[in-house]
Amino acid sequence: MRIRTGVTAALILLIVLPAAAAPRAKVLAPRFNVLGTTVEIVFTNVSDEPVLMAGTWRIGRARTDQTMATYRWAEGERMVAPGASRRWAWDQREGCTGECSKTSVGEQVEPGPYVVAIGGRRRAFQVGQFFQIGFDHLPEDETLTVFVNRSDDIAEMTSEADAQDKTLIVSGIVRKGRDYNRPWTITMGPGSIVLGEVFVEVCDADPYQVQDYRRSWLGERWCPWSSYVAAVGR
Repeated sequence: MRIRTGVTAALILLIVLPAAAAPRAKVLAPRFNVLGTTVEIVFTNVSDEPVLMAGTWRIGRARTDQTMATYRWAEGERMVAPGASRRWAWDQREGCTGECSKTSVGEQVEPGPYVVAIGGRRRAFQVGQFFQIGFDHLPEDETLTVFVNRSDDIAEMTSEADAQDKTLIVSGIVRKGRDYNRPWTITMGPGSIVLGEVFVEVCDADPYQVQDYRRSWLGERWCPWSSYVAAVGR
């Protein structure tokens, strides 16, 4: 009985002892990035003790995990002091930059979802283009901003924005509003936006109606018949 009691006490002691807190760090990158611009990736030590950062930063496609670019830090730059940061200004091109055995700058990457990985820390971000969506019955300055992340869609949206006679309706899956399209509380999902001359009436609705009944519309396809591509950019 004494042996069992001692074992039980030891087990309880192991359970209740607090584990030492591991040093903490965070990885930041702008969530939505215009094609061809610089993406600033920042690693920050938010703990009270030094952090040994992973020596290789990798950017890959979110869906396939294919490596598109890497950045390799010199050994002496890997230790990050409390409150300090390391930054990589990625120019959205393929290849290896920084402390690499063969430094190179390749082709510009295609739009789409990407992930930066620094050791076990990951941060998702998008590459694409912003567009302003107008509505026939609203003033010209009352537009909805959307972000598009597919090459063919960006080309079609750009062409329609430049057209004098705008004939195509904008359709997409309703998502919660983003910082880039305030004060609206809705937008369209980046990979869901399509243009068409005709859509079924069931998905037609005024933007203010969709905003007022957002909970019912989230995740649903919206095809406002009065919509058109007003301009490229925010």
